Parts: sequence; structure tokens; C-alpha cells
Amino acid sequence: MAKLILIRHGQSLWNAENKFTGWVDVPLGEQGRAEATIASCKLKDYRVRVCFTSMLFRAIETAIVILTEVDDICDGRIPIIKHGVDDRDCHGWDQYKGDREQELPVYPTAMLDERYYGEL
Repeated sequence: MAKLILIRHGQSLWNAENKFTGWVDVPLGEQGRAEATIASCKLKDYRVRVCFTSMLFRAIETAIVILTEVDDICDGRIPIIKHGVDDRDCHGWDQYKGDREQELPVYPTAMLDERYYGEL
């Protein structure tokens, strides 16, 4: 049976300064990368077949760290970031044209971005 694993991104540089980020594309800080590494160790008994992430760099960076820190998670496959999924309905992710034996598709989608809070 398939399992859905949900993970929030690690601490960003602005999170560390207690700043609101929203859609501001702030990368992970050192602690955020360490948190992603810890998450990968906790997920070592799972096998990931496909990954979805928001378009924000901190989320993509968290996913890549998790997928590459422990080889077993990806069964030795290389995470490949795939653009072009139709964000209105996510169609196309199941039509992956790469080599699923060697690659693990990572799909960034705006549907997973944080809410936009305007000037807040």
C-alpha cells in the first residue's frame, strides 16, 4: 500500500530571525539543513518513488537533502527536478518520461506554496 509522507521545510534564514517569509524565496540556514538531515535518518526505512514540493527554494532544498542523505530512501536513484507540471490540476506527473530505475522525479508545484499574505 502506498504511503503519503508530509514534511515541512527546515528552518530558513528568515525563520531564524523570526521574520515572516510567505512567498519570499529564502533559502535554508545551517539549522534547516541539519533538520533535513535528521528527517532523512528518520525516513530511512521508507522508499520514495515520487516527490512533490512547493516552488520555494527552501522546500526544494529540504527535499533534496532528505532524498540524498540516506541512499536507501531513493534506492540509489538520483532525484531529478522536473518542471512543467500543469499547476492547475497537476496532470502530467504520472507521465514521467525519464528512467525510473535511475531517477526519482521531484515535481515543484505552486499548489504547495505557502499562502500569499500581501504586505503583511
